This record gives sequence, structure tokens and C-alpha cells, in this order.
Amino acid sequence: MSVLVTCTLASLGIMTDVYGHGGGSDQAPPINLEGMEVTVRTVLTPADLTVGEVDEINMQIIFFDTLTDKKLDNVTYRVSIWKNELLARGLFYDIDGRLDVEVRPDPNCDKSELKKCSKYFGSTHHSSPGARYVEGEPCNDDNLETCARPLIKGPLFVNGGLYNIVIDIEGANSPKAQVDNSNPLSYETFVSVAEDYDFMIKTASAEEIPMTIKTYYDDIVNFDFNESDNSITFDMPFDWNADYVEQVSVVHEEIQVTKEFAPWNMTKFRGFVNGVEISKRGIVSDPYTSEEINTVHFVITNRDLDRINETLGEDNQSQSNMNFRLIP
Repeated sequence: MSVLVTCTLASLGIMTDVYGHGGGSDQAPPINLEGMEVTVRTVLTPADLTVGEVDEINMQIIFFDTLTDKKLDNVTYRVSIWKNELLARGLFYDIDGRLDVEVRPDPNCDKSELKKCSKYFGSTHHSSPGARYVEGEPCNDDNLETCARPLIKGPLFVNGGLYNIVIDIEGANSPKAQVDNSNPLSYETFVSVAEDYDFMIKTASAEEIPMTIKTYYDDIVNFDFNESDNSITFDMPFDWNADYVEQVSVVHEEIQVTKEFAPWNMTKFRGFVNGVEISKRGIVSDPYTSEEINTVHFVITNRDLDRINETLGEDNQSQSNMNFRLIP
């Protein structure tokens, strides 16, 4: 992305999703532990992860005190990865409070339950029976290709959308407190994996123009192009219940179309969700990054989500669909 677009998205809160759903990282609300405010942060690398583009992902989980930014050590993590159903659940041990797990997505699963296709690699650590651990060089941001990491291989991150990573701290030490598996600390984090959906726009001259929607939240369906105003509409599953909406910091969709399609060679667009216009700051046009492609970022903030619910009333909260409309 260009500097202009990156800065604009950052101002909307899309680059670092703390205490909310989406993006390549998430941090759970802290829990008080004997004077400390401890939490976990989940980070996927690469951060802008798109289905089918990588065959190896690093999943980093850090357990730390938010008051001092210090990590707790000798941590036993129980990690569960969900997307509509449980995909994997494993026990891992880490010495310094930063757990790095190599994930190899594998879409080939012939089991009725996807979790049965997930396989785990690493030795059992003597301090935490059953927990996976690999001896070797500790991981940092610069040595992920060579450091010691346990491995999960299975149907993980093979589809786009929102993944729920549940982390139970079953053991940890610190100068102030100790956690044990009789009273684990439980956290939920949410990360998004992007997926490209390709469509064709058919103009009055019968010309077909390719358009791609990169979704960071869920599947795209019911795409339609309206030639009268050159707008597009599409749908995506979404839970409008107020309690759920409260947790969602941002919903991000990215629309890409060739610059040969003249009606979209502009920088101003109007965006609607369920018929309600979102704030102008939520539509970010980027004609600069690519010489061939115009990209429009459709960014619905938590404030917009609340306003849509308030505008449409209680009936909207029972809906399970988000309808998008984008007009140049």
C-alpha cells in the first residue's frame, strides 16, 4: 500500500486491532493476577496473509504483564483454533513467554471432524507433561526460518475469514505469582485471513471487466454490478447481535479493478451497509500502489456498526448478513 493509504487505514484502526476482531494480530483484554494485568497477544506472520499464497505461517503467542510489558516465563499454553468448528487443539511449553509455532496449512482432510486431520510435532517437555517443545535457538523476529518451533500441520488457515484462537494459560512463573492448571487463565483472540473472490463485470458493450474482492472477514456471495450508476453490491455473513458487534473493531473489504475500467478511475466513492451510508473516512481509494489496478478499501468501523444497528433498530440485530454497496 502507498504511504497515504497506509496512514489513512492506520488512523481508522485497521493496522493494529487490539481488543477486537480481525487483522493479522490481536490482543485480549487483560486479567488481574496478584497485582499484574496479564494478557496474551497473537500475531500471524506474514501479517497480510492471503489464502493460497504461502505454505508456512508463524503463529506467535506472547504472555505478558501490560503494566510493565514484561513476559512471564516457563509458560504452558493450551491453544485451540476455531473457524465454525474446532480445527486444532494442542498443548505447548515455552521458556521465555514467547511461543512461536510453525503452521503448515493442508486443505486435504477426509475426516468428518477437521480437528482429526491436524497433526502436532515436537518433543514433550519434562516440566509440562504432554506439552510440545523443541530444543534449539530461541525465536525472534529475525530468525523464524532457523529457530526451534513446534509444528502443526492440518486444515488451518486454508479458507479466508475470521479465526478464533483460544488460549488457556495452564502454567507460568513470575517473580510475583504462579499459574497452575487447576485455575488456568483463558483468553480469546481473533485474526483474519484474506481470500480473493474473482468476478466479471459485463458492460453494455458486452465487454467483460475482471474485478477482485479481497475479504478479511467471511465469504463473499451475491455479487452484482449495476450499469446505471456503475455500482457493485455483494453480501457477507455477519452477526449483528449487539453483544457481538461490541467486540468487532473493524470489518475490511478490498475491491480491485483494472484501470482500464474508466468509471472507477476516481478517488471518491460512497459506501452503504444494509442501506445505511457509512462515514466518508471509511472508503479509502488507492490508485497509486499499482500501475494497472485501482484498489478501494471498504472499512466499516465499530462506530459505523453501532450506528447501523441504531438506525435500523432491533430487526437488524436478528440479521445474519451484511449487504455492501459501493458507488463511484
